[in-house]
Amino acid sequence: MLLSAMAWALSPVSQDRLEADLRVLVGVDPTPSGEHIESRSIFHPDVDVAASWLVSAFVDAGHEPRLEVFEARDEAGLANIVVDLVGTEPELAPIVVAAHYDSTASLSDGWTASLDPAPGADDDASGICLLLELARLLPEVPLRRSVRLIAFSAEEVGLVGSEVHVEQLVAEGEEVHLALVFDPVGYNPGDVLWFVWNAATADQALDLQAVGERVDGLEVLGVDEALIGGDERSDHAPFWAAGFPALHVGSYPQPPSYHTLEDDLDVVDVAFLARVVTVAAEYVVELGDPVEQPRPSTCAAAPWGLWWIAALVACRRST
Repeated sequence: MLLSAMAWALSPVSQDRLEADLRVLVGVDPTPSGEHIESRSIFHPDVDVAASWLVSAFVDAGHEPRLEVFEARDEAGLANIVVDLVGTEPELAPIVVAAHYDSTASLSDGWTASLDPAPGADDDASGICLLLELARLLPEVPLRRSVRLIAFSAEEVGLVGSEVHVEQLVAEGEEVHLALVFDPVGYNPGDVLWFVWNAATADQALDLQAVGERVDGLEVLGVDEALIGGDERSDHAPFWAAGFPALHVGSYPQPPSYHTLEDDLDVVDVAFLARVVTVAAEYVVELGDPVEQPRPSTCAAAPWGLWWIAALVACRRST
């Protein structure tokens, strides 16, 4: 079971940062280099602009991202973007937190992947914004277990990026403590966040719901994948197939804008997304096992004279 209360306090999630990241990802605001990301489809040239911007955003947050380069659907040079937050006990299996940065508008009539926009604000720029905010917040808390943040590519063409990553894990004999895949988490269907668990993650499901109970204005509910006929449509599926524990977290039902040109800024409730990020951050910190730090003692410098009683009380409280 997880900690009953947070041993460390994280800084509040910034709605302003979430919205700023979202506006760049969907092409409303330019990147620092002045480019607009019209689409993040793997067939569109702007997917490379998005990848470059994500790398720079992780660097700005103080990290050294690495790329897992692969090919999908005859498109070479695609890349997963991976950031490792190394824990104090790196031999422990890491926590994986993931979302996908590619997009599609394949349900819009006449849409051409290589030419037309695909803003993908909810699906899944919202999840990528969550990753970026975690990259800024999680270093505040020293954890024993490492955390791996992954922005997958080529999810929309068959989970290719996540399959590449999982195949590499298996080949190298690595383990995963738990994979959390956020896809998508920006649309607010009524202040409810859903997640799907399987037989291997029943305990983790209870723990995630318990963390959700601490966040005002958000209900976090889980469903057994066996009760819905399976859940293979997002990047958690390769983890399940390889025997790694994973949860798929997302808002449900899907908005009418799903996989269309209308999946734009208006679809995302940034306040809702901020609450989701809060749940994610607190859950990851608890999974990561925060390192206890000694409390500073007030006894050594306790003033005596007329203040000895107050000093004695301070000493007792600090021991």
